[in-house]
Amino acid sequence: MTRGSAEILFPAALLAACAALWPHAAAFAPDSRVFPAVLLALLTAMSTALIVRAWLRPPADAATPFFEHFGRHALALAAIGAYLAVLPVAGFFTASAALALALPFALGYREPARLALATAIFLVAVWVVFVWLFQRPLPREFFLAH
Repeated sequence: MTRGSAEILFPAALLAACAALWPHAAAFAPDSRVFPAVLLALLTAMSTALIVRAWLRPPADAATPFFEHFGRHALALAAIGAYLAVLPVAGFFTASAALALALPFALGYREPARLALATAIFLVAVWVVFVWLFQRPLPREFFLAH
């Protein structure tokens, strides 16, 4: 896969995911439907914009391979699969912290202090939005389960 094809294929895959998820979001109760519907609408708009940009103005390095280190990307996909499998057992914050720290490291990012700071900011933001503000439960942490 080249960089040019990835600039179109990945947003197209996101558009397909949005189309597949829309009926699920529309089936929610009216009060619960707004948040996922807005997220899907924003993702659809941004994906469409990315595709249009790639067609109108292809990247200068469109012919270069997309994966410099295919093994790292395969490891990242495996980590995401493991995250989804562990999430219901370990809990949202534990699984997300592990993924947020491990995934960038697996992809070659080597600044642990920044990773830890970004992870902490992400987890606090998620807690504030979902738990405190919207009062929506997330998968419970394994060490809090009774």
